[in-house]
Amino acid sequence: MTIKETTTTDADIDDAAAAADAAASNTASAGDDDHKEPTSVKGMVSVMRKHSDGTNVIKESIKTFSNPDGSDKKDDKWVKSKEEGITLVTAWVEAAKSDSKVKAKKRIKWNFETSPHAQFDKTIEDLYATFVHWARAEDGDKDYNISKAFRRLESYADWMHDNGGAEISEPPLTIGSVQTCLEAWGMRSSISKSNQLVWWFDMGTIDMSTIKTKYTVTEHMRAFVWYAHAIMYNPNAQEHGIVFCEDVAKLGFIQSITLMPAKLSSKLDRLTIGVLPVRMTGMYLLSTPRWMDLFMKFMGMFMSKKMKDRMHPLKDSEWDKLEANLGGKDYILKGFGRLEGTLEADPIKDAYYTSKP
Repeated sequence: MTIKETTTTDADIDDAAAAADAAASNTASAGDDDHKEPTSVKGMVSVMRKHSDGTNVIKESIKTFSNPDGSDKKDDKWVKSKEEGITLVTAWVEAAKSDSKVKAKKRIKWNFETSPHAQFDKTIEDLYATFVHWARAEDGDKDYNISKAFRRLESYADWMHDNGGAEISEPPLTIGSVQTCLEAWGMRSSISKSNQLVWWFDMGTIDMSTIKTKYTVTEHMRAFVWYAHAIMYNPNAQEHGIVFCEDVAKLGFIQSITLMPAKLSSKLDRLTIGVLPVRMTGMYLLSTPRWMDLFMKFMGMFMSKKMKDRMHPLKDSEWDKLEANLGGKDYILKGFGRLEGTLEADPIKDAYYTSKP
């Protein structure tokens, strides 16, 4: 069963949940009690809707995961060089700023007032360059699809304007303003043997109480937005893409969806997977609880084949696959899960973090 994102309705979601439960021979109750762990996909969907905070988080997730790379269209504009692409994108942005057919308040986004490029010592042209480079052809030639780059840039402009605003830009989004929150989340990075940037999460080492009580929703958002931009401007991520590795540590469903407000979580997924000009080449999930295995099968009904091929939920006996795919123990972070990694270098931490934020 596969459902196209463009036609997804609540009824489609319910049908997909029922199909996932049937495939798993799941006859458990719906589990729609907020205080009990749901034991079926139907129950998970019910609980997520109750915790949605006014946002249809399932539809937002489907939108994010269905086509994260965008699409080439018939009449798209292609150019031969990155420099030509940057020049053209710059001209299109300036034209969009002065388009009198669009209301002034709708054109504000093109000023990129909330973009933190300056905090990473980047110019507005550097920002445009990341989108042009992202939209390069995948078949080995060096042509750039500038229409595709501009569509992605507009998605970024929309996200930063609609979801950011003063909460992101005031005070300035510096490492000093977010470092302690990032450290509470235990965010880490490395470089794989094939030169991809690897983004690591180890839920087993996170102090859940600190995450929930010490920092506000705004502080969490600022921290993740900063880290997402650190990835976006990383040269390895730009050139070779990123691999996401998470040790879920058998986290319960209720705990998982309440660790961060569902609305914020779906927004951040949209930013990191569906908006930023970085290609996610693989997502590895380890120590996954049964509920996540079921939910992944449900979400797979809405994913493109390319996206499904990048998802790797590993069984407890399959951790060695991650080690092999990243290049061996020398490319596994020291202290991550049960793997005996030896790597201590962290390109993002080493480049930006201060000893005393």
